[in-house]
Amino acid sequence: MSSNDSVENKNEVEKSSSSNIDSNKEIADTYTQNIVSKRDTMVDNYSIRFKILQLRTEIASKNQMLDSKAFDNEIILTILAGNDKIIEQHINKEDFKEFIPAEEMIYYQLSVFDFESYMNEEFCFFVNVCVPDTDICYTFNLFIDKNGKKRSVILEDEVEDDFL
Repeated sequence: MSSNDSVENKNEVEKSSSSNIDSNKEIADTYTQNIVSKRDTMVDNYSIRFKILQLRTEIASKNQMLDSKAFDNEIILTILAGNDKIIEQHINKEDFKEFIPAEEMIYYQLSVFDFESYMNEEFCFFVNVCVPDTDICYTFNLFIDKNGKKRSVILEDEVEDDFL
């Protein structure tokens, strides 16, 4: 592959990313247009793709000593069966509000999202919602069936009492 091919491929990816975001004004207004990461995988006849996008929403901090700013993230998940899109969903920390106290939600960021498995007609994802720059997290498995119905199972509750 020549360096020109590499540059052309990079430009195509950048054009694709920016055109997808710019095509929807609501999305363009919500995001900093910073794609934190992109992933895709195949399982059976399903293509699972997701982007982690950084939001413009700044995470509050209880620690006045921290000089850095953290921003929240949102996942755009797409699942295809062959060439047919069966699921397209936005996933954010609010999807886990039944587990995280409402008054504490402003301190948390959707930090980790990854595909785990597909079994029993459900896609399973690993999710961490954490206080930035700490190991204070809620850890979940998020299950999504082929109709897009979601259910969450908390795996660990690692919140330290002195934080709350």
